[in-house]
Amino acid sequence: MIWVEYTFFFSAALGMAWLISRRLPQWLLANGIVDKKSLPEKRPTAGGLAIAGPFLAVVGVAAFFNPVIMNSTQKPLIGFFLAALIIAALGLYDDLRGAAPAVKLMAQAIAALTLIAMGVEMGTVTNPFANPFSLGAWGNVILVAWVLAITNAINLIDGVDGLAGGISLISAITLFVIAHAFGENTLAALSVTLAGAIFGFIRFNLPPAKVFLGDTGSLFLGFALAAMSVMERRKGSVTVSLLLPVVILAIPLIDTGLAFLRRVGRGQNPLSGDREHLHHRLQALGLSDTQVNQMMYLICVYLGITAGVLAFMPKETAMVVLILLAIGILLGLELLRTIERGR
Repeated sequence: MIWVEYTFFFSAALGMAWLISRRLPQWLLANGIVDKKSLPEKRPTAGGLAIAGPFLAVVGVAAFFNPVIMNSTQKPLIGFFLAALIIAALGLYDDLRGAAPAVKLMAQAIAALTLIAMGVEMGTVTNPFANPFSLGAWGNVILVAWVLAITNAINLIDGVDGLAGGISLISAITLFVIAHAFGENTLAALSVTLAGAIFGFIRFNLPPAKVFLGDTGSLFLGFALAAMSVMERRKGSVTVSLLLPVVILAIPLIDTGLAFLRRVGRGQNPLSGDREHLHHRLQALGLSDTQVNQMMYLICVYLGITAGVLAFMPKETAMVVLILLAIGILLGLELLRTIERGR
């Protein structure tokens, strides 16, 4: 029976997102909501409305009419809903008027604190080498940092049509599979609903995009993935609580980490923009937008499968796999750097 409900959540979000996405570009253009950097012609932005709207609508209706799935974490779910509204409003304001980086970080922190105030916590993590230990007050600090990191990681990787949406879609599907396998019904329902909303929108965002995701979409997707990944944690986790989401979201996290280190090393504002993200570097090697997406999607699918396998492994074996995975990622980055130098 629960698969019928999951199918309904996915289909409802997909259908609503698709219907909205068909009309949204024209409405955005008519109202002058365009990306100021898009040349030679202006293209509509804030397309994330077609994801955030259907997702929040389906979640709201499901929470009201389906207590079997949603009632187990009702208060955190309300906190998630309110915080998601804050992020959606922030993204829309940024697309319409532009928001300073400090203002964006403050609003994201407020959203994260809303989660904490409504009972979402990161109190205990599983030590892969010993017994679980409590984070105490540091749990809230780490949770806020986690939300800020993932939210901005998805935002920063939104530099190629369809890239942020595709990576978020793969991540949401991976979260759904793992959550369902371990009986986390609320997380599974949220993940499959988000996947449906992205799936209904993404065909309008693939190269050449009819509508840009905008900060409305990229910030919302980043926050949703960050919040969902900590709303429920498996009993008897084999690794640190956030380890699986870190694997699932490795590409945007690595890209953001490299950008931060690069800018700090040059004495620049770490929140400033540049054209040295992973997707920019691949484009500079001659890959088209579609080819960049295909490469990044395949890597994310591989990481998602790896995370799914890790979820069922004993912790000792999982740590070995994670070490090998980390070495592989480092070798991949070094290979990319070598190819760039050769050119």
